[in-house]
Amino acid sequence: MPIVLNATILIPWVISPIIVTALNYFVMSIGLVPAPTGVSVPWTVPVFFSGMIATNSLAGGLLQIVDCLIVGCIWLPFLHMLDKQPDSVL
Repeated sequence: MPIVLNATILIPWVISPIIVTALNYFVMSIGLVPAPTGVSVPWTVPVFFSGMIATNSLAGGLLQIVDCLIVGCIWLPFLHMLDKQPDSVL
């Protein structure tokens, strides 16, 4: 079943960006990670390095790694549920 019609995938698809955006806003607002400098980073730059370039700080790259881990932890249970569903339901 496509992602659009799949209720199992809809939940993490909507929740993950909200949680990561809220976390990033909070971390930047309290000053743990500097705000992005406005540099246009190409999409082909790997995760850790693009965060470093965008914020001009090592903390930006570390925040991106934390974001990826959080998104993975959110998605993992839903993908396990999807994997356990019989093919006829999919």
